Amino acid sequence: MFVRIAAGAVAGIDAVTVSVEVNVAAAGQLGLFLVGLPDNAVKESEQRIRSAFENTGLRMTGKKLVVNLAPADLRKEGAGFDLPIAVGILAAMGRIDAGAVAARLLFDRLDPGADIVVGRIVHRGDAGSNQWRNREAGFRSYLEAHAFRGRLHYAALRLDDEACNGRVLDEMFRENPSIAGAVTFNSTCYILAGYLAARRRDGVRLVGYDVIRRNGEMLSAGVVTALVAQRPEAQGYRAVMALCEWLVEGRAPSKINNMPIDILLKENIPYYKNNII
Repeated sequence: MFVRIAAGAVAGIDAVTVSVEVNVAAAGQLGLFLVGLPDNAVKESEQRIRSAFENTGLRMTGKKLVVNLAPADLRKEGAGFDLPIAVGILAAMGRIDAGAVAARLLFDRLDPGADIVVGRIVHRGDAGSNQWRNREAGFRSYLEAHAFRGRLHYAALRLDDEACNGRVLDEMFRENPSIAGAVTFNSTCYILAGYLAARRRDGVRLVGYDVIRRNGEMLSAGVVTALVAQRPEAQGYRAVMALCEWLVEGRAPSKINNMPIDILLKENIPYYKNNII
């Protein structure tokens, strides 16, 4: 399975996008192979990641793992690649999904006893999408496996009713002062972000999905901590190609098609938008 995670590096005074590409090979010498001009500190990430996995009850796959840091002509330095490499390995092993990625991004920035707001947009007659439910399941599963001691508080928010959302969230924060994190499982992260910015709740870490304009603006402003992107354009392209291959060539499409998961931060979103999308 192939997975690509967006990261970043510094070249002189410029920030440069680095793609962490992880592949689990079907055959070959067992072990982790790190390529793409890593320095010694980056090469040592294997031992740090193995140690982290062992202490959280995980185990690296007993297959050949190749981690490529692209572009290959840029020297990669320091321990800052540990997290994207670890997330990429977990995803390539099939041990992580988009919901678990969001949980990891949030959990690592919170006290294990902190509470989390889960923002859910209320649509008339809508019981929630399968995507929302799947992401929530992955999110909760990760927290349960990592000794999360806080509580999840579900906030029913409306798409175009800022006043109502403000009342709901004001009451929730007033009654639950331990809230330090927030998450949404769809593209409406900007609604929660707008509330946090208006109320100056700078200490709340917020993770959301999809690089739509308003989410990207809130990420660039530092209100959103991270966005998880799953490249809808690439998903659509692969779906059309699979349909064409079936209709034109008679090739049956695969039942399971795994897609890259990208992690966007304030520091790398300009380069992601300019160079990847």
